[in-house]
Amino acid sequence: MLLVLFSCKKESPRICDVTNAQENLPWLKAIIDLSKTDTTGNYLGAIYAEKYLNKDIIFINMSMGSGGLSGYWYNCDGSSIIFPSGTIPPISKNRLIYSNLP
Repeated sequence: MLLVLFSCKKESPRICDVTNAQENLPWLKAIIDLSKTDTTGNYLGAIYAEKYLNKDIIFINMSMGSGGLSGYWYNCDGSSIIFPSGTIPPISKNRLIYSNLP
């Protein structure tokens, strides 16, 4: 009897035109690295990839030293997105990139 095994390696989904966005987007990696050593709670939360106008954007649900405000939007290049009042897109939370929540 011949037994053939196939190894299936799960590929990371492409986010911002890269695989493994948490390692391959330097600005995002820097935030994640901070969250791994932060003891203040400023970097406690989760990071998601979302779609806006058919493009990937990043939602970071952490206060990041803001004094309690949480929820920041970024383009793939790390530039901040500020939506006009009332135009913030819905957050699906379907594409988790990183979380350090218990």
